[in-house]
Formats: sequence, C-alpha cells, structure tokens
Amino acid sequence: MHEGLEVSVSTIRERLFMERLRLVQPEKAGALPKMKVKDRARYVEDNWKKLFPGPDPALLRVVKGPVQKLVTKGMDEEADEVVHSHLEPQIKAKMHNTTELYIIMLRYAFNVKDHTPEEQSRLLLNYYLLLVEGVYTAQVNLVAYLLTKAGATYRSSKSVSEHGHQGGSLGMIEEDSLWNKLRFLEENGFGFIVEACDRQLRNSVAHLDFIVFTNGCVGYGANQRNSKIMKYEELVHKVEALKSISDAMDLAATESIQAWREEAKRPKPKPAPKKAKQKDPVEILRQAENRPSRSRKAQGDGEVRL
Repeated sequence: MHEGLEVSVSTIRERLFMERLRLVQPEKAGALPKMKVKDRARYVEDNWKKLFPGPDPALLRVVKGPVQKLVTKGMDEEADEVVHSHLEPQIKAKMHNTTELYIIMLRYAFNVKDHTPEEQSRLLLNYYLLLVEGVYTAQVNLVAYLLTKAGATYRSSKSVSEHGHQGGSLGMIEEDSLWNKLRFLEENGFGFIVEACDRQLRNSVAHLDFIVFTNGCVGYGANQRNSKIMKYEELVHKVEALKSISDAMDLAATESIQAWREEAKRPKPKPAPKKAKQKDPVEILRQAENRPSRSRKAQGDGEVRL
C-alpha cells in the first residue's frame, strides 16, 4: 500500500524559491532549472534573502526579549524532551503543509492570467486558516507550556473529565480552546502574539461562515456578535501580520532554545570547597585558661611531658 509513496519536503525550499522568482524576476527564472544540481542549490542559498528577507528587525526585537526570558526560566530537561520530540517536529510538519499551499498560490498567480479578485480572496482565506491552525497555534502551545514550566498557573476551559490530562501539561493545553490559550498568553505578557490573530475571521473561515464578493471584499462573522466586511487589501494585511509574527516567533524561539541547549551541555564548574571557619584568637585563649591542668599523679609515673 505504501510502496512508491513520497513526500515533497526535500524539494520544498527550491520549489518555493523558484515560484517566487518567476513572479518577481521572471527573466532570471528560466535559467534556474538548467543549472547543475549543486550550482542550483548554491544559487538558491546565495539569493534566498533577496526574495525572503525574513522577519522585520524591529518586530524581531519586540519578540526576542520576552521569548529569551521565557526559555531561560521555563526550560529544563523535561521541557527540552517535550519540545524536541513533539513540538519541533509538529511545527515543521505544519510549516510544510502551509508552505505547500503558498507554492500553489504562487503557481496560480503566475499561470492563471485571468484570475479574479474573488478567487484571490478565497485562496487567501484558506491560507489564513492554515496559518492560524498550523504554526501559529503550535507556537501558542509552546509559549503556554513554557509559561506553566516557569510557574504560571494554567486554567483549562474544559473540565478534567473532558481533557483527561494533568493540569498545565502540554496535552491539556493542546486540547483547550484557542480563545483560552490566547487569554492566558495576554495575562502573562505575550499580548503581541494575541494581537496578530483575528479569531473572528478564523472561526468564520473554519465554519464557512463568510461571503466573498466579486470585487474581493469579504463579509464574515454574521452569526457572531459583530459582522464585518473588509476589503481585499485588509485581508492581505491580516495575512501578512500573522505571517510576520509567526516568522519572528519561529526565529526567536529556535535561537533561544538552541542557546539554552548549548549552555546545558557545558560542564558545570565544581563548587569551591568551603573554607574552614577561623577560630577567634580571644576565644582560643579563654578556652586554654579554663582548661584544668593534670597533676603529677594524674599524669602517672615515668610520663615525660615535653
């Protein structure tokens, strides 16, 4: 059943670069497939940041400080095992699936010349949902888990019988509602993560409770408290804001956890031996004066005192 099945993880970086290059610099894209494998790989690495410059430095500074402090305070051997065996592979898998949709969107934008604003909005809505449910939620789970390891108390919105996990465990956090996890993050100094996500839009897309108009505008939240209509440009902004915070979080968390691991591997210096407590000279003299001297008889015959 599984014979011949493959996944495209190994080629994703090159394919992503290629599709982006075709849109931005189509005159250069034609030469890339003709290069030798090693030359093509080198070209992609050398020019990657020109097409994908990475998180905004100002945003990264906002994110990095709190993340570094949290990792320093919350990481230990138990947390490292959870992160290494569960969260990191999970985040990579979610990144892969989300990026594959983005590649399809790039291919669509290049190959379909008569695409409509409505089609573009529908693609972006699905991409937004994948961003929220994928990497963003996994990063929220990571921060919430490390906060509990650092001493914060997590209160689930579900009863014990519903989630079946220990209080503050990663399993309990993962099964809880996104709303409750974001509330927890905001109460503990990570409001900048919360602000990046429009939960009402996420819920509307997940439940197909939205309308896309022919001009690309999107109406959503009709069955919730406040219905909204936003222009295509606003939808693009929401997608970019969420993607930016996720990229910054990924880089900050990766660097901070790696730094913690390197520090944990270093041999710990042996504690300095305790110095013997020096006796007070006055006390020594006082004890000598009060010590009773033995008589000759008590010393015994033939004993010589030097």
